[in-house]
Amino acid sequence: MRLVSVLLVAATTAVGQKPVIYPGGIVNAASYASGNRGPYAIGGSIASIFGNNLATQTLTADSVPLPTMLGGTSISVAGVPAPLFFVSPGQINIQIPSSVPLGADPVIVVSTLAGTTEPVRLDDYGPNFGVFSLDGSGCGRGAVLNIRQDGNVSLNSPSNAASPGDFLAIFGTGMGAARNAPDGVPAPSDPPAVFVGATPVTFFKPYLAPPPYNAPFELSPLQPVFERATFVGRAPGLVGVDQLNVQIPENAPEGCTVPVTTAYLDTFLSQPVPVAIRSGGGSCVDPPLGSYGLLTWERTITSGAGADGETETFTAILTAAPGMQAPPTRETSSESQYAGFCPTPGHRPLDAGTLTVQGPGFGPAEAVAALDKGHRVLRATLPRGSIQPGQFEVRAGGGAEISAFESSVRIGSGIQVATPFPPGTHLSPVDPITLKWTGGDPDGWVIVNFVHPSGTLIFSRSYPVRATAGTFTLPVLGGQYPHLPLPSGATEIVLEVTPDPSMETVLTDPGLSLGGRHTWKYTYRYGGLWID
Repeated sequence: MRLVSVLLVAATTAVGQKPVIYPGGIVNAASYASGNRGPYAIGGSIASIFGNNLATQTLTADSVPLPTMLGGTSISVAGVPAPLFFVSPGQINIQIPSSVPLGADPVIVVSTLAGTTEPVRLDDYGPNFGVFSLDGSGCGRGAVLNIRQDGNVSLNSPSNAASPGDFLAIFGTGMGAARNAPDGVPAPSDPPAVFVGATPVTFFKPYLAPPPYNAPFELSPLQPVFERATFVGRAPGLVGVDQLNVQIPENAPEGCTVPVTTAYLDTFLSQPVPVAIRSGGGSCVDPPLGSYGLLTWERTITSGAGADGETETFTAILTAAPGMQAPPTRETSSESQYAGFCPTPGHRPLDAGTLTVQGPGFGPAEAVAALDKGHRVLRATLPRGSIQPGQFEVRAGGGAEISAFESSVRIGSGIQVATPFPPGTHLSPVDPITLKWTGGDPDGWVIVNFVHPSGTLIFSRSYPVRATAGTFTLPVLGGQYPHLPLPSGATEIVLEVTPDPSMETVLTDPGLSLGGRHTWKYTYRYGGLWID
């Protein structure tokens, strides 16, 4: 189990300086993930707290039960002292108390000899499962053991793949309450400390080309293979560590970095961790490499989502992965995605040399390396007013994997949204929601997205409408929205104006086995809304 991370700093004297918890500084100790609206945690799990002056020295607990004070530092959750694994000026690792009274205000306070932090409220006292990573980064290969059908147990690795039919033991934290597992002490083995509640599901996902921007025409997730856990409980002999045993399905994808995630209660999804799977075990073998390209011009107007304003960008995703498949076609989509920032295992960017872009009113600009949800892309930030109707061009100088190419696309018109959705707007779950707009190209689409962040998942439901329609009403059937994964709470409405797929430019290159496309979109994002 990881008790320290690369973020730890040497002990320093901080006498007289009040401790401070960083914004967003309370996270799952395995994945470093928080909830979408704030920190999530649950009793019995391990959390990491990041900040300043959290302790005057670096100390690690050396006995069990874990202490509730180390070097003058203590932490309370809803007034209940938390067991401490370790403290330092910049980071503390604690076990969230499982004895927090039902209905208590779940606030976290760090106390030192110099004072106390401002209280930080947990957004929800609920599950937030993350898998421990072997390198302590929160991403990368996880703490996963192979359990052979003959009972042999070993660490999963590229040289020691698990076989379909074998079991995996996945170690993480944040699953929930377990019977017979007191805080601060190692979990028993006889009987084991099992969890109370729903059984988690583990997904073995196939590789997929980058999600297209007009999602209703190209659905991003392929149907993954999944299996329910056969054991869910505290890992015997460890404090706060959860263990899931799951059998690998016979039809699971094979390769050296098969993305594996665990879902719980339909709203919590662990980060993807790469697992080696090969029929018969032994050294893993990746399927043939697939590669894909996506060039996108995007103008985004945001209101009430924390980064209000307007941005204009060009983004190139040129990527490859073992066995990558092109996304299938579909008219509407309903999907969920992990809200963290771990890249999908196995994906890597392709070298196309220097990329330059230009359009009406601005000269050549270079797209430079950037990160997009953990994935490496090429991006150019453009001056305001750059993206408008007209011809836009991309030139690649050519690299080790993709040859030199030129591609152009004609960008169409955006729309003018006529329905006001100022932050704080309350939407009724039983009344129709109508959106109106003017403008747009005759062959363009308006994709209406309802987005709901919950736990470590982002749910969305998308509806395509011709831009010429000028309006869309979300129907209400029997007093509720059909198949709309939007419970009461914070939500966003996102309108995306995209071309018809037939109007996009197709990319062809020997380095892109699945081809690709050159497209554009206008995005209108309205956050700070509430369904009640």
